[in-house]
Amino acid sequence: MKDSNTKKAHKTLEIIEKFNYLDILKADNITPIIEKYSPVHRERIFTPTVTLSLFLKQALSPDRSCANAVNNYIIDNLEKLPSNISNSTGSFCRSRKRLPLELIQELARHTGNSIKQNLSKDYDIEGNAYLIDGTTFSLPDTPENQKAFPQQSTQAEGLGFPICRALGIFCLESGAAINADIAAYKGKGTSEHQLLRNLLGTFKKGDLIVGDALYSSFWLLEYCLRMGIDCVFQQNGNRRKKSALNDSESNENKDQLSHYNKPQKPDWMGDDEYVSIPNSIAVRELKMKHKVIVTTLFDPVKAPPETIDEIYKSRWHIELDFRNLKATMSLSNLSCKTPEMCKKEIWVCLLANNLIRIIMMQASMCFKVKPRSISFKNTLQIWNKVSGCYSKALKKIGQFLLFIAKKIVGNRSGRVEPRAKKRRASAYSLLMTTRREARDNIRKNGHPPKKRKNTGANGAIA
Repeated sequence: MKDSNTKKAHKTLEIIEKFNYLDILKADNITPIIEKYSPVHRERIFTPTVTLSLFLKQALSPDRSCANAVNNYIIDNLEKLPSNISNSTGSFCRSRKRLPLELIQELARHTGNSIKQNLSKDYDIEGNAYLIDGTTFSLPDTPENQKAFPQQSTQAEGLGFPICRALGIFCLESGAAINADIAAYKGKGTSEHQLLRNLLGTFKKGDLIVGDALYSSFWLLEYCLRMGIDCVFQQNGNRRKKSALNDSESNENKDQLSHYNKPQKPDWMGDDEYVSIPNSIAVRELKMKHKVIVTTLFDPVKAPPETIDEIYKSRWHIELDFRNLKATMSLSNLSCKTPEMCKKEIWVCLLANNLIRIIMMQASMCFKVKPRSISFKNTLQIWNKVSGCYSKALKKIGQFLLFIAKKIVGNRSGRVEPRAKKRRASAYSLLMTTRREARDNIRKNGHPPKKRKNTGANGAIA
């Protein structure tokens, strides 16, 4: 054990000496991608590079408005800009619209892959470890967004908001965004399984995928076995009733080999592909306390039950990664008015996430702490302050890595919290008619009285 720890310590020191994570963001690495995807443009104030930089600052800033981005740019570059420059946001918004989505996607994937290539791994696997999960985003209620990303069918027309589904692939050790796909919330080809099938090329032989019970389908497990990709999922609810490991009379940990039979051909699969797939596959099932884990890690010596359980518990990190995007970076409700710009907004936030993760990785390497133990929000706050005070922020951020590494988030494994809000809701009732009808009703009958509803433990109104 001591020899193993010594070897890992030497390996970490070699990475620190040979690799500087901040180099990922140097012009030599980024410029070829920008030049490849940048559109032909005139020499104007908001060039593709300037526009992308401001778009990225918007994603990182608490105030994500275009007016704030333009005002800050004018103030920071007042001596270089024409004296009659206007602070209107029209020119910047048009430049954002011309910015290719492929450019932002390629930069996000490039930074994510660059992070994981120089990473010390937590587990003894050949490839890289990934977390997968899906989430949703609410979009502004515009005709274009409603057409591309329809609202939920349970909401009356004119009351709901467009909603899109996104599937993300994140690095397990660092939290960097590796890849993603975006689709409508409902409709053909919009399920999380379909989005994942679109991204299967991200995974290579020897990689490890960790996901929740939704992904433990026969088709994904068969694909992973065929391609030499390892996976750790919780058992799917439909299979739980058939498995002997879920015997309620026994709470002991169990480890066995199970066979899954091939289901009927799904609509998305061709006949030839269906015939080529074997009629059954063998997977490893482990009962750990109240859950059953399904994995393709068959070697009990290399991957004992305790290690499998630890790997699956690390799946919770992707929930925190989405929280950082949606709460810390305020991405829960998008602000762009068209589907194309909404996709850009999501991808820019993924790129911004990777920027913060690069700084966190550098701090973790310099001060020998795990990247996942460093506070994302604290790093974001320090970067925003440094980039606002210094023109060459990447060179200056090295002086503040200690403050980043010292902010350690708590280890809250096994934490259980109620899914309920303590803060009471607003006294205003929900809007249950279109805004035009509500205004007409106010003009006719006046404002309705405020009602504070408090369901309480018994569902009574206070």
